[in-house]
Amino acid sequence: MGRSEKPLDPASGPVQRFAHELRLLRQKAGGPTYRALARSAPYAAPTLSAAAAGDRLPSPAVTRAYVLACGGDPEEWERRRAEAEEEAFRLQEEAAAAGDDAASSPYPGLGRFETEHRERFFGRETVVDDLAELVGRHAFVAVVGASGSGKSSLLRAGLVPALRDGRCGHVPPVIRILTPGEHPSRIGRELLADDAVVLVDQFEEVFTLCRDPQERTAFIDRLVAARGRVVIAVRADFYGQCAEHPALASALSPPATLLLGPMTPAQLRQAIVGPAVAERLIVERELTARIAADVADEPGGLPLMSHALLETWRRRRGRAMTVAAYEAIGGVRGAVAHTAEAVFTGFDELRAATARALLLRLVSPGGGTEDTGRSVARSELAGLDELDHAEDVLEQLVRARLLTVGDQMVSLAHEALIGAWPRLRSWIESDRDLMRLHRRLTEAAQAWDALERDAGALYRGAQLESAREAFTSEAAHAPAPGAVSASARGAASSSVLTSVEREFLAASIAAHDRERRTAERTARTLRGLVAALSVLLCLTAVAGLAAWQQSRTAERRATEAEARRVAAVAGTLRRSDPRAAMRLSVAAWHIADLPETREALYGAAAQRDLDLLDAGSAELAPDNNDTWRRLSRDGRTLTVVGPEHTQRWDVAAGRRLPDLVGLGRRAEDIVAVSPDTRTVALRSVDGVRLWDLVAGRPTGGAFGPRGEGVHVWFGPDARTVALHEDEGSLQVWDAGRGHALLDTGHRWDEIRALDIAPGGGLVAFCPDGDALQVWDVRRHRRLPTPWAAKADVCDQDRFRFTPDGQALAVGVADALRTWEVGSGKERSRITTDGTPDAAFSADGSHVATLAGGELLLWRTADPSAPLLRHRGVASSTSELALDLTGGVIRYTEGNNLVSAVRTVGLTRADTEPKARERPFSAARFSPDGTRLVTVRPGEIELRDGATGLRRQTFAAASCATCPPVPVTAFGRDSRTLAYLSTPDTVTLRTFGPHPAVTSLPSRSGVDGIATGGPHSAVVTRTAYGVDFLARGEPRGTLPRRRYGSLLDRAQDGRMITDERQLIDPAEGRGTASAVRVMRGEGPAEVAVFSPDGRYLAMSDHDGRVTLWDGRGSTRLAVLTPGAEGGTGRERRPSALAFSADGRSLAVGDAEGELRFWSTGAPRSAGSPLPSADGPVLALAFGPDASSLRVTTPHTPVRTHPLGLEQMVGEVCARAGGGLTRAEWESYLPAVPYRETC
Repeated sequence: MGRSEKPLDPASGPVQRFAHELRLLRQKAGGPTYRALARSAPYAAPTLSAAAAGDRLPSPAVTRAYVLACGGDPEEWERRRAEAEEEAFRLQEEAAAAGDDAASSPYPGLGRFETEHRERFFGRETVVDDLAELVGRHAFVAVVGASGSGKSSLLRAGLVPALRDGRCGHVPPVIRILTPGEHPSRIGRELLADDAVVLVDQFEEVFTLCRDPQERTAFIDRLVAARGRVVIAVRADFYGQCAEHPALASALSPPATLLLGPMTPAQLRQAIVGPAVAERLIVERELTARIAADVADEPGGLPLMSHALLETWRRRRGRAMTVAAYEAIGGVRGAVAHTAEAVFTGFDELRAATARALLLRLVSPGGGTEDTGRSVARSELAGLDELDHAEDVLEQLVRARLLTVGDQMVSLAHEALIGAWPRLRSWIESDRDLMRLHRRLTEAAQAWDALERDAGALYRGAQLESAREAFTSEAAHAPAPGAVSASARGAASSSVLTSVEREFLAASIAAHDRERRTAERTARTLRGLVAALSVLLCLTAVAGLAAWQQSRTAERRATEAEARRVAAVAGTLRRSDPRAAMRLSVAAWHIADLPETREALYGAAAQRDLDLLDAGSAELAPDNNDTWRRLSRDGRTLTVVGPEHTQRWDVAAGRRLPDLVGLGRRAEDIVAVSPDTRTVALRSVDGVRLWDLVAGRPTGGAFGPRGEGVHVWFGPDARTVALHEDEGSLQVWDAGRGHALLDTGHRWDEIRALDIAPGGGLVAFCPDGDALQVWDVRRHRRLPTPWAAKADVCDQDRFRFTPDGQALAVGVADALRTWEVGSGKERSRITTDGTPDAAFSADGSHVATLAGGELLLWRTADPSAPLLRHRGVASSTSELALDLTGGVIRYTEGNNLVSAVRTVGLTRADTEPKARERPFSAARFSPDGTRLVTVRPGEIELRDGATGLRRQTFAAASCATCPPVPVTAFGRDSRTLAYLSTPDTVTLRTFGPHPAVTSLPSRSGVDGIATGGPHSAVVTRTAYGVDFLARGEPRGTLPRRRYGSLLDRAQDGRMITDERQLIDPAEGRGTASAVRVMRGEGPAEVAVFSPDGRYLAMSDHDGRVTLWDGRGSTRLAVLTPGAEGGTGRERRPSALAFSADGRSLAVGDAEGELRFWSTGAPRSAGSPLPSADGPVLALAFGPDASSLRVTTPHTPVRTHPLGLEQMVGEVCARAGGGLTRAEWESYLPAVPYRETC
């Protein structure tokens, strides 16, 4: 008798009610055991038992099987299940909208884990032990980590319980947690008692909030001198400021500092699954993998992950946290924005303005560092209370877990909100200067109030004028794009300041105006009356427009919020549903042209994944070993063969073909499926039989060995078949005629791998315990293979014949090696990251390799560099297929039971048959992109910048002391080219209607050249310094010193070197003041000025790109693409280019990828574009920045379209059209349907 089931409460919800009804159905059927039900259903007993467990709703297929086994009506139960699912989803949505029961969530969202959450704190166990050990050995310990790395949670939920358990060597009698705040001097000395362990969280507040250097120094000195033990947690970007304090720098010795790095994949899985298991919840495996992969690419992503898990938990189905819920909230990157936008767009105009004022007050804008959060006392928000709804806004933001309230202090739930919510980030960027001014006003007002409002502490002079202009002018409160309307902003402007701040500013203004008040009173009165009359007259006209304006603004804001949400959803679907991701990206941009929707559109254009056909596992028994799934060799058909029926999918069309008749019990005898998936081989007592699945009948009679131990391999044409019986010889048969073609006569226990050449003339195999053997089938003889041992063919058992049948491609530990069978000559060697699987095109011109999570496409005639590099491929992949005619590569993900076919798109440039150039050493576009020079040792080629066609070839200097790569430089007019033609001669060529060639003698050893044009000097760099040449004579020189290599020259003549030296000849007139070394560490790799000189972009050896103002004095942004997820490779920039208007910056890297950044508000514009065949040597924007031209070592020019309309057309073509009406209703129910493609 089976064990009893746990009791269910039908009143507890739709999931348990549905499970209870299933149990009643089984009782009506006589109470059969689940094992008995499994005999008549295509599912195992545990699957059927789980359907009625009440933990989650069973799938429709499992429900149908359960009901049929119990004699129920499947249509009725499908309706019941759909109703239960709809009710469960509605209840979860209502709970999520209300923030219901968030306190019981196993995840804190943007908040931190507290000390009482130790049972939910996972993934940092080793770090906690290390930290506790440090506290036991050192009196002063520092935890250093990036924002979002989990420092606060580590202290509270990790270290505090560890200290209480005595893991530092003793149990401290007192443990105190504090944050410095604006006035750390207020922290009492008694808190730093001898027996106390003091944990100082957010130590960076001593730099961001405390403005008094003396107060800051006194607090740090008191902390370092404390007799008890002190642990500080500080953001990594403030570590340098810590080192500026001598006592603190001494205390922060390496043995006492713990660097908190990102979690490993295993730790991330623990952090995801551990809290759920502690609360008896179920996390889908795919969800765990998805979140871990998303967070691995997200710097400081732990709070974002926690918030995404919280929102996924709120939308759970029963006890199950699902991928569907995760995708619905936008994933790790979109969950925070999804929540914040949902709250914000629910506010009316006045509440929205109040929310903006409140949120900006909780941010401290960075000065050379990232923006940080700021805790604010409730009393400081008193000024906001005058609007009556400030408390309501605060409550809704707290309920949504965006803000936290404690000890009468209000703060952001986590600083990650600043970067993850685009609307808040745009507010900060637009109001950054105003916010800095406001913070100074807040501090001055509080000091004035603390001094009993002494008139000596009031603002005067420039401070008063700045504050008066910023906070009493309506112009100062004009809304940023995408913000609240002007009317609402004006209504809320008076509440931007608290009552103390307003009174302080008013008192300052009053003191300033007191001497003039009497004389101006009459004039002010008259002006007031006139203004009042004007206002009254205007109100009459404005009143009629106000309601219309508010309605239009609310509608626009709601539409923009929907566009942002859809763009975020598109980003999360790029892997799981590529086609929907492309269609959603286009739809989001059509709805509203915003930075977020443009980023989504760029991501869709860069997206290589075209489709994911999920064959599923619901309709075939997951425990049934008689089910075979195969992708045809051309990748166009997926076939699933089972006892009941045979399912087939047209992969290109993404549709299921009509089912074929199943094989019944014959399915148990399947031993092989043909490459075209049309035929299967069956073992039988009479021998091997072939069965035509489409015709539903056998083809020909039985042949070959009989019995259970036979193994079968099909040749490419499905007529030639190889057979091997355990402990028998290998035979090759013509299956069509039932005629044996070859019997090797040797017996082997096992044959591990085998392949038959196209045409059936050769067979290669690896017998157990022996080396590779190749047999000529027609001549019945073994061919000599002395090269096989050197090729390590049988070490990995991965080999296949090339399409011409003359060579064998072998996958070894780090390469795909191809050997001529007849001559033993190695035809090619393709280096890969791991042992590759391989698939050839039908004509043999291309081969795709898959290894180490990387899909590569090569041209077999010249495999020196890949034509395509596609990363992030799942580890459980197989059945690689290259369809050159269809322009795609396909492969299956999953195992024999759960399978999906992924389609990766190829471009025409990937597969065009033209021969590639000999590799270039360097390349350079002219400033306007119309000309290109490619460089090889001793040779310079001038090419057309648009087509890459060669126009002229020049000899370059070649000598023992000459640079290995010829030195070239275009003038800023793009019509002049300077290059080193001999060891001591620079040649200046002018193109156009009046071509000219000028030779300029120079010092020997030139390794850098720059020029402005035909009438300006040519600048050369040698070991002696920097020289200016013109008309054959040295024109001047800069002071003798060591100069770096010249990287670029601005329109006005300024130059930048790789040692960050900014050279301005006009300013210094040959003196030392002409050279200034810019801030930064390490040499520059690449640098370029924008065409108008407003910006300077510079990359370093760590892969960062720094954006400076044109004078090189102000750092505007640091662009850090980071590592490519899953590969560990750093994307080190190798080329930079600005658009003609300076608004866009293109970055090409050594891995062959391209990224785009906006210079106005530096941010990445979508996913990287693959440039294909090697490192990027040079970049140039086309006319109107509608395209980008790229040069790689083998390709002079490859053009990427950047025009949004053109990009939409290409994405629509790849996606097979836009969203259907049904898809639109599913993803965008609040927006009227429109055609997008």
